[in-house]
Amino acid sequence: MKKIKLLACTIACLFVLSGCSILAESKPVDPETAAQLENVAYSLVSQIFSQTSDQQLADYLLNLSPEEYKLQFENMGVYVEGGAMLSGVESWMRASEQLGNVTQIKGVSSAYDSKGTSVVVTVTVVGDQFNSLNQPREADVEFVFKDDFYKTITSCATNVKLTTGEKMENAGLNTLIGMGTVFSILILLCLIISCFGIFPKIEAKMKAKKENAGASQIDQPIAQIIEKEEMSAADDLELVAVITAAIHAYESAKGIPVSTDDFVVRSIKRRR
Repeated sequence: MKKIKLLACTIACLFVLSGCSILAESKPVDPETAAQLENVAYSLVSQIFSQTSDQQLADYLLNLSPEEYKLQFENMGVYVEGGAMLSGVESWMRASEQLGNVTQIKGVSSAYDSKGTSVVVTVTVVGDQFNSLNQPREADVEFVFKDDFYKTITSCATNVKLTTGEKMENAGLNTLIGMGTVFSILILLCLIISCFGIFPKIEAKMKAKKENAGASQIDQPIAQIIEKEEMSAADDLELVAVITAAIHAYESAKGIPVSTDDFVVRSIKRRR
């Protein structure tokens, strides 16, 4: 029962919130205020934005700082947030690539935003470029005025109207780019993961190389010892031959017939 009551309260709250939103959106703009703001928006589009086809004016506007925008417009009696107006000029410049030069201001309208705290003035303009249906391209220039004493412009943007085919084309391109990016990253990750199998092989080779180097270091002294022993044995044989010859010569000098087979050298002791 409690769960049912909670669900009913939640649904009621949602209906109340949606009703408040609808009331905020349908809140009418005072005719005098609407005329004032629409006139400001119309003047900005016709006297400034549409004239940016002049490169000198375009460069001048793009090089102004937000503070300079604020001062310039306040001198004309229009209160703006400098950063918002700079963003608006940049947005217009980007839209002009599709819109072309303005040939007509089709209409101006105003309405409160969903919160009911700002007035959105929309200026619809027509350019000399054509869309995919071979119709003159249109765009909406939106100015957001804060609903205060000064009616400060807090936001400005230009939105080019696209046909359904152009929207589908853009959506398809965005999908392809997104999927291509995802698959590229996945392929890169697969390559990186596949490289992990190479590292153990490299490590094993380095380990084997170190073991071989250690074995060769051990074998080298052993070989030297064996070589020294062989040399020592060869020296002993030479020494035995010399001693045998000396004894034979000594005995022969005494006239004693002797044969080298009559004696054997058992050991040799070296004295230092």
